[in-house]
Amino acid sequence: MGGGRLVRKRMLTVLLLSLFFLLFSFCGIGQGLTLSEVDLNETGLREALRSFAKTGGFRILIDPGVQGRVTLRLKPGLTAQKAVESLAQLYGYDCQWEGETAIVGPEGTGGRRGEVKPRVYTLQHEPAAWLFEALEGVVPAERISFHAATRQLTITADALEDENLREIIARYDRPVVSYLIEVKIVELDRNAVIEKGLSSMLPGSAAESSFRVSTLETDPLAVLGDQKLYSVLSELQVVTGHGEAKSAFVGEQYPVLTSRPGEKMDLLEYKKVGINIGLTPYAEEQGRVILATNLEVSGLADGEKAAGRQGAPVLKNNQISSLRGLQDGETCVIAGINYTGRSSTREAAEGPRKEKVICLLLTPRLVTAELRAELKKVPGTGLVEASPKPGPGGGDELPGTPEVVQIAISGQSKATAGGELPASEVLTEVVGLAKPGGQTRPGEAAAKQKEESNPIVLRVAYRVSKGDTVFSIARKYGVDPALILAENQLTASSILSIGQTLRIPIRQNQLYQIQPKETLWRIAQRYGTTVEILMEINSIEDVTTLRTDQVIILPVPVDRIVNDQY
Repeated sequence: MGGGRLVRKRMLTVLLLSLFFLLFSFCGIGQGLTLSEVDLNETGLREALRSFAKTGGFRILIDPGVQGRVTLRLKPGLTAQKAVESLAQLYGYDCQWEGETAIVGPEGTGGRRGEVKPRVYTLQHEPAAWLFEALEGVVPAERISFHAATRQLTITADALEDENLREIIARYDRPVVSYLIEVKIVELDRNAVIEKGLSSMLPGSAAESSFRVSTLETDPLAVLGDQKLYSVLSELQVVTGHGEAKSAFVGEQYPVLTSRPGEKMDLLEYKKVGINIGLTPYAEEQGRVILATNLEVSGLADGEKAAGRQGAPVLKNNQISSLRGLQDGETCVIAGINYTGRSSTREAAEGPRKEKVICLLLTPRLVTAELRAELKKVPGTGLVEASPKPGPGGGDELPGTPEVVQIAISGQSKATAGGELPASEVLTEVVGLAKPGGQTRPGEAAAKQKEESNPIVLRVAYRVSKGDTVFSIARKYGVDPALILAENQLTASSILSIGQTLRIPIRQNQLYQIQPKETLWRIAQRYGTTVEILMEINSIEDVTTLRTDQVIILPVPVDRIVNDQY
């Protein structure tokens, strides 16, 4: 019984990991999934085929004779199924389909399936979730069982499936191997890049893509030498293990107004502008590593503009996936991000802006005792031990980088997933700006003159919890109870029910833009409120995700300062 629960728990973890991978790498759903641009370089043919099958959501069986390394660029728009078929054909192999399973190998491979029977595999190490995920790429989950006490897998499989299962188990059942991946986004002087023989770091010129992916044996910044020739816009370090996916978002969130003329309203929401980076290293022999990278550049759409004082940088929406074989210490360079940022102070002092290019540098390094000791000597970069967790990577973590905003960001409501929300949760996604000339609700006439000088510019949804009243909610947000009543077409005698959603109107003078080096604690001290209240009315779950120029709601007007020392 305990083994069955463990397997079901692992299968749930695998399902969540698979959903993340699909959402991150592709557009569309079902059979219409299409790949983003794909870069393959010095990676195993078998690994490439399995990667396409994994992201396409189908199983694959590969004949042991299918071997070789792949260096290839695939244009965006192919389905994962078509990519497997084309890659097999390119290397002289057949690709047959049995239901949702692709069979790749010499002609007749599908005829040597053999008898289906239970087969037992004994693991040498504690399995990680991604081992089970990989096994499900060969056989359905219901044919896999695991006994934790003996570390035995029992899988019902035929001969060809057995060969594929043994290959996968050998690949994942190994001692813990951790990698430190150094990630840098750099701005380079284009002319210097050419003069130093680093032209592979320049964007591509193809009509369908500006991306160019290359491998450099040495650190390109060391080759450039002079720091006047480059600027590091952002850098972070990611510690992960063999087969373990890690991701980060480098960039910022910006408040954006979207007009809805028909409803005489505008929608105010935070949108991410920056780069999503997904990284998975796969250890190979002789110190090599295959680095799987999913890169998604996200900017504001045409016509959108940041509502804050600070304009958002211009980023062209684009995606690329890469499987690249690297020696320890080699750098993968992705050029062509098409980023136009604000000029730096140094550039302003030096004169006219020179022609620049933006590159993403990824340098994986095997974590050894020597590397660990080296990093601990540098403040803020040493590996620290966190809570142990199963699988590659153990508990190795690195301190958070302030420039990194995690995928789960404040300002986006979980309500978008369609699930039920806990009582008293604030839905900051549901907001609106009143348009001049809009319909006046009952009860607003008395406040009309005041509204003209200090209009309602934002409406947030609030889920009623036990003990809430209109007056207690109004006190929490610092608004007139009459406005809440009018906004929700209630009367003073109306009874609120738990779970009921109310729209809370927020006036213009209650919106505050966070300044450099400010914290919620300092803001709370200045305005005579608490950090807890600020977090609740702004749906902030993690204060470390706050950014300069983020707009938050205050429960008091911005000019009502109680302590000007903060």
